[in-house]
Amino acid sequence: MVMAEEKNEEIFDDGKMSEYHEFVDPDSLYQELIHRVQKYHPSDDISLIEKAYKVAAEAHKNQLRKSGEPYIIHPLNVAIILADLELDKETIVAGILHDVVEDTVMT
Repeated sequence: MVMAEEKNEEIFDDGKMSEYHEFVDPDSLYQELIHRVQKYHPSDDISLIEKAYKVAAEAHKNQLRKSGEPYIIHPLNVAIILADLELDKETIVAGILHDVVEDTVMT
C-alpha cells in the first residue's frame, strides 16, 4: 500500500520537539492507482475511474483530516487496496466514492 504521510520530527534549541507532516499529492496517488489497475486490466477503459476521481476530488476539496492530510487520500488508498485485490473497475469506483455521500453535501 502507498503510504500517504511521512512523519518528521525536529528538536529545537529549547528541547521541545515539533512534528511536521509531508503528504502524498492526491494526483500522484491517483496515478499510482491507475498504474495498478492497468497491470491486471491493460486494455481496460479507465474513464469511469477517472470520472469517479474527479467527482470525489471536487466533493472532498475543502476537507482535511485532523492531521491536515487532504481527505481524498483515504478514498484513494481504499481504491488502491481494491486494485491490489484485482477487483473490477466498478468496485474501485465504489471505493473512490464511498465517502462522498457520507461526508459531503453531494448526493
